[in-house]
Order: sequence, then C-alpha cells, then structure tokens
Amino acid sequence: MATLCPGIVVFYAPYSTFPYWEPIVDIKYSGQVTMLNCAQLYCLLIREDKEFSAASITEKEKFLTASKRADFLFASNARQAGARTNWAGGILVSVNRNGYEVWATVIRGANDLYACDLPCRALVEFVVVKDMSYVADTCAVLVTSLTSLNDIAHWEDSIWGDNFAKRFAFIYDALVAEAKGSTG
Repeated sequence: MATLCPGIVVFYAPYSTFPYWEPIVDIKYSGQVTMLNCAQLYCLLIREDKEFSAASITEKEKFLTASKRADFLFASNARQAGARTNWAGGILVSVNRNGYEVWATVIRGANDLYACDLPCRALVEFVVVKDMSYVADTCAVLVTSLTSLNDIAHWEDSIWGDNFAKRFAFIYDALVAEAKGSTG
C-alpha cells in the first residue's frame, strides 16, 4: 500500500495475480508488441468490487478531486485528442449505461513494476467509478469492474479509433506514455 497523493491510497496488486511484472522502461507501445484483436478484447479483466469508504466528507472530496479530469502531460497524442487523465494515472474512456464514468488504467505494483499479460505488454484494466454519496450516511466511492463492453453507452470523443481494437491501442499507448513520462 502506498500514498499516491494526499488523501489517495493505492493498494498494490499481489505479484502472483498476474503472469509478468515489468519495469516501465521495458514495456513497449502498441506498434511494438502483439495487441489484442476485437474478439479478444471482449474478455476483460474481472476483479472484485472495491469500495473506498472515506471517514469524512473532506477525505471523500480529496478522493474525488484526485480522480477529476486533467490534461495528459507526456502522452502527446492523448493530449492533442483532448483525452483526460487523473492523478491515479487513468484515462477517461466512456460513460456506462447507468451514467457512471468508465476509466482505464495500467496496474502499477510495488517498486514501480507494472502488471503485464505478456512480456513487455502492460495489462489494462477498465473500471467504473460510482459516487455513492446519494446513499444516506455514506461518504463512499464504489469502484467496480467493467464486466462487458456492451455496458459502454458512449465513448469519449477524445478516444480515437473506429473500432475497439484501435481505441484500445490509443488508450494503451496513452497510459504507457504517461507512465513512462511520470517515472522520469
């Protein structure tokens, strides 16, 4: 467990969860590794739902502020497209059928190692971020897996590509570029 920025706690995935862990310098861009095709992309990584429970409204506001959209610093194509990132290194992908934001992220472990499904190819995880403040007496954000691409109601215009494989390559390259740039 580590603090990403004030008020945000990142829980590292256990190393045994994924087949490969690579330093960001060894992770390749989409044009340098075999990428998934549209059919393969419909098999998303499913993970347990995680609930971030804040002890106060102030902590919840810190979490939501850190999750807000910002410009990419290092991924020039994503910045040019107007794609949005957050302090957690994600990219805003879409809105699901229930109106909640869908984010994609690469999974960073301890010692700046990244989860990979193949050597040198980062694993991308899609999550739905649901603000639970409408529930009485709660200060929580529920983060759940995107279980099906059919749950995507609208792709962000800033995610370039005319099919999911091309959109995925754009998302992948933006996440990798930002991770590479943020580590120096």
